[in-house]
Amino acid sequence: MFIKQYADAYPEAKVIGVDGLAEKNKDVKWTGEYGKSPIDTKYGFEDEIQSRYFATFNNKDMVFCHKDSKTLIAVDLLFNLPCNEQYKNTPGGKVNTWLPFYGSLAKKFQPHTDTHQSFLWKASAINDIAPNEKTPGSPAATTEEKRKRFAKDAEEVASWDFDRIIPCHGDVIENGGKKAWLDAYARFLSPDGKAKI
Repeated sequence: MFIKQYADAYPEAKVIGVDGLAEKNKDVKWTGEYGKSPIDTKYGFEDEIQSRYFATFNNKDMVFCHKDSKTLIAVDLLFNLPCNEQYKNTPGGKVNTWLPFYGSLAKKFQPHTDTHQSFLWKASAINDIAPNEKTPGSPAATTEEKRKRFAKDAEEVASWDFDRIIPCHGDVIENGGKKAWLDAYARFLSPDGKAKI
């Protein structure tokens, strides 16, 4: 989504993506790909920002945590619907959609809900374990192995020090972000944040 335009506008910037993006955007000069570049690759922001790649998740998503502000950027790995904040200045001050069931469905996509937990369970084992974590030529991971890997990724994030979460979908969670993460990942993590599968 606009990575070529960004790279053209800022030719000195490092362009970093996830496994598969470089293949889809061959006209972009990539600095690295999470899941493909060596695991110990450093991009220069690690003192300020923690990152975790969820290779087995449906979208091969990333999570970032800004250490000083204790803010987690959760991309599609945590939803907090409905999206009240982003629509507060629109006519009517709320989401305007032709979907008659949006309101009731949206309320089911919050970290503590079974719907959100079920979504994560299903989406956790779509893709294989990252190429840079596998022996070349080894068979694809089983669903159980993928879910264990996903749980390990979620456990790593749970070990970070954060209180605020900015999701791509839904309202910012200003306080209680760690609890929201643990609630959303309850099928994978115990209440202390350790992987349980």
